[in-house]
Amino acid sequence: MLKKSWRSLLVAGLIAIPAVAIPAQSAKTQTDDLVFKLVNNTSKTIVDFRVDPSSQQNWGENILSEPVPPRETIPVIIADDRTDCTYDMYTKWSDDTDKVELNVNMCELGTWEYKE
Repeated sequence: MLKKSWRSLLVAGLIAIPAVAIPAQSAKTQTDDLVFKLVNNTSKTIVDFRVDPSSQQNWGENILSEPVPPRETIPVIIADDRTDCTYDMYTKWSDDTDKVELNVNMCELGTWEYKE
C-alpha cells in the first residue's frame, strides 16, 4: 500500500508539473458528493489518481477506471459521506513521475488542472 510520507513530498517537489486549482461553484456541501473535473493538460497520461481525506495516513485505491490521456478532461465524483472538505491528492503519470498535493479544500474546487 502506498504510504503518505515526507519522501513523497520531496519527490513531488522536484516534479516540474504545476497544478492549478480553478475555482467554480462549490464542489461539495454537507450533504453532496464531492464533484470536480480533472484536467490533464500535459503531454503524459495520468495512470493513477488518489483523493483521500487529509486525516488518513495511507493512500487509498486509484480512483481512475482508465488512464487519462494527454489533453483530456474527466469528471470525478467522490461519494464518501464526509462533511470535511480537506483532502490530499496523489497523481502518477505514465513516465513514473508523481505529484502530491496536501490539504486541498475540495469544497472550493470545481476543476483540478495539471499543466506543463
